[in-house]
Amino acid sequence: MMSLSTVLEQKAQEQSQLYGPLVITLVQIELWDYFNSVAVAAKYAISSKKANRVVIIDWDIHHGNGTQDICYEDQNILFISLHRAGFGKKYFYPATGRATETGKGEGNGSNLNIAWMSGKIGDSEYAAAFSELILPLVSAYDPDLVLISAGFDAAKGDLIGDCDLMPAIYYQLTKSLLIALGEDIPIVVALEGGYNLDVISMCMRAVVLALVDEPFDEEGLYHDEETENSPEIIKIDESLSKLSLKSDPRIERLQQSRQSLSRYWSHGKSIEDQTVKVKKTAIQAINLSIRCILRSNMWKGAIDLPQIAETSKHKNVPPLRSRTRSRNIKSEKSLPQSQTGSNDDLLCDAFKSFNLDG
Repeated sequence: MMSLSTVLEQKAQEQSQLYGPLVITLVQIELWDYFNSVAVAAKYAISSKKANRVVIIDWDIHHGNGTQDICYEDQNILFISLHRAGFGKKYFYPATGRATETGKGEGNGSNLNIAWMSGKIGDSEYAAAFSELILPLVSAYDPDLVLISAGFDAAKGDLIGDCDLMPAIYYQLTKSLLIALGEDIPIVVALEGGYNLDVISMCMRAVVLALVDEPFDEEGLYHDEETENSPEIIKIDESLSKLSLKSDPRIERLQQSRQSLSRYWSHGKSIEDQTVKVKKTAIQAINLSIRCILRSNMWKGAIDLPQIAETSKHKNVPPLRSRTRSRNIKSEKSLPQSQTGSNDDLLCDAFKSFNLDG
């Protein structure tokens, strides 16, 4: 935990570090590793009082069942797993991680599973999951530390994952997190491997370039100055100026982070209005995760996450509404109940109230 301690003490983006033992996120005695370094790191950060809230993002194609088991009742750790579902007609290891598993007890709402029902999931589907669900949830949670379980078996060319992510999307997903979190929140990346060494090296290089704020293109090469300053990458959503959201900088950062993914997914548009092809089953999986997380005690009434519409005729699919009051979190202020107004206004209210620090 020496490296993690250094990161937490520095509390700055430029001090974000990589620690890289090859670890599979399992705690059961099965075929792979027994020691879950990411979950242990999160627990250590909290128990040592160096962080109050930790986010773990696991983008390995296998469900992070070990991390989920360890953190399932802990409201101070928000665990997010994107993985292939293995509980349908076609088995995929470890066949866990349903969207309905959102945490238990005080941790109800601290566990988010996005389970793809098939292979061949690509860049746009992951960008959609980040833009519409992961980024706003992480922003509202307001963590002190983010840990990434960086397995690359969802990448194109992996021998097991059977998905199509390119190195560039790993770069952009990492950048979107950096933008959404701001420069004061450290990100620690744990290399968890994959099943094609060439693919692992290219994808990990993309993540490192994002962490050190170096440009990257499809070939893994450096952009020239003109491309690096492309409006597509640095332009803030112009609609932001029309919204009264400047009271919380997280709103602007969220807009910027979503904009950084717009090449792959356009926030707020239906599936049919996207400029790239997106698998409908993947969007249905994201929508299911949205509905399930909004049922949880932690998030019900606290954040408005509209489901993604399939056609432009139904652009505003209403989110699941809470029928019960929000619970208090460690005697702090209750999360606000749903109210009328724009989605961003509701999100802004959630940002102001979702605070475990005291």
